Amino acid sequence: MLDALASGVRDLWVAGGFVMPPLFVLTGVLWFALGWRLLALRRGDARPMAAVLAAGRAGHAPAGRGVIVQAVRALVKSGAAGPGAPTAALRAHL
Repeated sequence: MLDALASGVRDLWVAGGFVMPPLFVLTGVLWFALGWRLLALRRGDARPMAAVLAAGRAGHAPAGRGVIVQAVRALVKSGAAGPGAPTAALRAHL
């Protein structure tokens, strides 16, 4: 089975000509970039945004390293997410 797959890939490579090496490299770069972006933009917390923000307001720092968790921590640290903070100010920060 693997021999047939390797043979098919080899045939496509030969039929593609000079375009195949750059295409192969760019495909690898694209998939690497997509994977990197996926890992970099993790939420960090599976709860809804309102629950994460409420936990931050209550003084319970959310666990994780995602973008949302970092934003809530920054809001709490700056004081913009205090108990009486207006929703418009919070939306401006997020």
